[in-house]
Amino acid sequence: MSALRAELGLSRARAEDDKALEQARYDSELVQARAAFEAEKREILLESEKNDAIWRTEFLRFKNEVLYASQSIREQARLDGDELRPRQAEKDRAISLVERVDAALEVCPRCEELKQEVLKLTTRIASQMEEERRLNAVVDARDLQIRILEGEAHESNIIMNMLTDMNGELQSDLKKMAEPSELLSREELQSERKVLEETATGLVSGHSSWCNEVT
Repeated sequence: MSALRAELGLSRARAEDDKALEQARYDSELVQARAAFEAEKREILLESEKNDAIWRTEFLRFKNEVLYASQSIREQARLDGDELRPRQAEKDRAISLVERVDAALEVCPRCEELKQEVLKLTTRIASQMEEERRLNAVVDARDLQIRILEGEAHESNIIMNMLTDMNGELQSDLKKMAEPSELLSREELQSERKVLEETATGLVSGHSSWCNEVT
């Protein structure tokens, strides 16, 4: 009987030792898994912050380019308008002269030399009017381009705000995940990492595609 008790005691001791060893091994794996997960989260958070700085720089550069282009086109349109005004005055003077010549022809219908002069003036006026129409078409095209650029600038601001909000949500989620929490399984860790990587990659890809479209 005493031998049986001794054997049972020895079995219990071995079981306790095995249990303690298993618990120690589990605790060690737990610490390692948590450390690896926290390291991955910090890496993703740093990469996200880096991408956020890159996005802001790119949007600021694009916005400045749009504003510069708009100002340049407006300045050129103003210069074209300054060029059109003297042409218009010259055309008005030529028309006035033609009207006076027409009135003179009614009094002197046989003034052939005067008729030739009127023909030259009429041709000149027609040429000037054609040039004026061309310049007006250029001005209209530039006005349209200005409106398009202003629309793109407005659209870029909307997209920038949207991406900033999305990135802010991602930053918030990452910071929440960085707080002490209960241990997740290895599958859950991999799933969380995959979601975060896909979100960051999607934001970068969306930004690149949008920049290619607007340029």
